[in-house]
Amino acid sequence: MNCEKCGQIVNRTDELCEHCGASLSYSEMAQEPQKIEDSEVEIISPEDLEVEIISPDENISDEFEDDFKSEPNWTSSQNKNMPPLKKRWIAILLLLFLGGLGIHRIYLGLYKSGLALFVIAVPLGILTGGLTEIIVLVWLIYDLVMLILKRLEDAYGRPVGVYND
Repeated sequence: MNCEKCGQIVNRTDELCEHCGASLSYSEMAQEPQKIEDSEVEIISPEDLEVEIISPDENISDEFEDDFKSEPNWTSSQNKNMPPLKKRWIAILLLLFLGGLGIHRIYLGLYKSGLALFVIAVPLGILTGGLTEIIVLVWLIYDLVMLILKRLEDAYGRPVGVYND
């Protein structure tokens, strides 16, 4: 909307023009709509639109079926190539008695992090005079808490102790 006196653009909700101070009347708001030239408008016919209509009775392909499945059920035999689930209490006992060696992580199938824990604890612990043992202790406390809360996962991404104990 434009002010009648100065021609500047003003808000429709304003009562006074910000530029010249003239009062704005409602007659200004009822301006005639601007004419649009035919060259600016492209008219699309319904035949030009590409729409695929699917009836509710049609079968939806199986490619989307997996998207709607709920949380995986690891107790079922859906993946026969996977090793059996690991017991949480065994992992906790291994952590408490052999934690610094990373045996509990190797038991869970986390070989790389188990080896890293071993290397930090033993050879680097000897070379640094035991300074890296602080890192190992924090790591073991983290693993213990995660095992107790059933948040630590095995090598296949399955939570340890959620479906079995």
